[in-house]
Amino acid sequence: DAIDALRASGDVEGILKRDSWEEKMVANCRSRLAVRPHSSRAVLFYSQHPDGSVDKSSLHGGCPVITDQPKWAANLWAWNSIRGGFPGSPKNEHVVEKNRAANKSPENDQQKHATFINDKS
Repeated sequence: DAIDALRASGDVEGILKRDSWEEKMVANCRSRLAVRPHSSRAVLFYSQHPDGSVDKSSLHGGCPVITDQPKWAANLWAWNSIRGGFPGSPKNEHVVEKNRAANKSPENDQQKHATFINDKS
């Protein structure tokens, strides 16, 4: 059992109260899918489907730090424009009419693309 393994490790002795919600949370963090921190690596959570709806399978959370080491995080928020051409894509009629008047088509939208490369071995 995860709680027994956590207690046996001695990592939370004197830090977390036995049978507390905090102890249960730390045990869950150690026993479920987790991405362990590593220098020069990043994790990307993309939380939208192409039609702009929320991708509930991307829900995530952070586990507490139980050592004296600091926890570092850097968030980069990217807000996407509506991506047309997908079934159920939302439409802003004002923008559609403005683009039609300017002779712009959805294929010529100005989407931004990013590539992240980790060149450290």
